[in-house]
Amino acid sequence: MSNAKPEFRLLFFHAEWCGVCHEKTPVVDGIARDAGLPLEVLDWDTEDGQAKATGLRIQTVPTLALVDGERVRFRLVGRMITPETATHLLGMYRPASAGANPAAPEQVQPSHGGGGDVPR
Repeated sequence: MSNAKPEFRLLFFHAEWCGVCHEKTPVVDGIARDAGLPLEVLDWDTEDGQAKATGLRIQTVPTLALVDGERVRFRLVGRMITPETATHLLGMYRPASAGANPAAPEQVQPSHGGGGDVPR
């Protein structure tokens, strides 16, 4: 049994043609900075981006995923990528959080097309 601490990082899947992706880029930068986590930005339209998306079962852009190794702990899609939502979900996985449950299932927002818009 390993007692290694999780090595969390944020992955942001985006595409040049995606308007919501451009809107969310500064939001994601702020989320990563405020959380003190490494951020990897992946282009949906590249071989590397597609390979990682497929491996992590990411199906639309924009998607922000909290990853521990190759395990997705949560993902936010489209307009659900907000500082408030990310802060809430990140709070469940911070090692210092009281009552944090690192084995909790990933939180998945439904995908409603390639544009990333999620109807309310």
